[in-house]
Amino acid sequence: IHDFQENGGLFTVCSGRYPDFLRRYAEQVHPNTYAITLNGALILNLDTNEVLYEGFSDEEMFDRIDEIFAASAPYRTVNLYPGGTSDISENNHYTKDEFFAKEEILRQRRYYKALLFTPDEEEGKRALAIRNAGLHSGNYELVRSWDRSLEIVRRCNNKAAGTHRVKEATGARHLVTVGDYENDISM
Repeated sequence: IHDFQENGGLFTVCSGRYPDFLRRYAEQVHPNTYAITLNGALILNLDTNEVLYEGFSDEEMFDRIDEIFAASAPYRTVNLYPGGTSDISENNHYTKDEFFAKEEILRQRRYYKALLFTPDEEEGKRALAIRNAGLHSGNYELVRSWDRSLEIVRRCNNKAAGTHRVKEATGARHLVTVGDYENDISM
């Protein structure tokens, strides 16, 4: 990567995590252009915090969460990724019951994405039927980022949109992407 950058290549990372998580690994892997974080919802320079793009979910994200929980899916908890913070340690993790009890208040804040969890890998496999049942229509995609999770990401804020935004902003002629799970397929 270092040789590629030294010879004029632009290298970045695209992750579902907050920028602070990527900064922890800056010595091993350091982008020399914008980093794509939160699956493409927040694109910024990790050194200067210059934001290239910031996109938020809308009411439809909550509608998707409601549908999934109502479908007797094995998802038991949800993490909401709020805008205006770079650290997931802020408590935005809710059980299904807590989510429904606070949903009216939660809908008043802006979020980058949501992540639902099953209790174990077996339940995660069973949950694929829910994901494949057509609940992913509309402006959102439902993708797994690991065996026990399901991400609800606005299509205009996914990894494909993020990588193309960086390509356009930098004037790069070519784009090469590498991924390791379902949430990378859009790239």
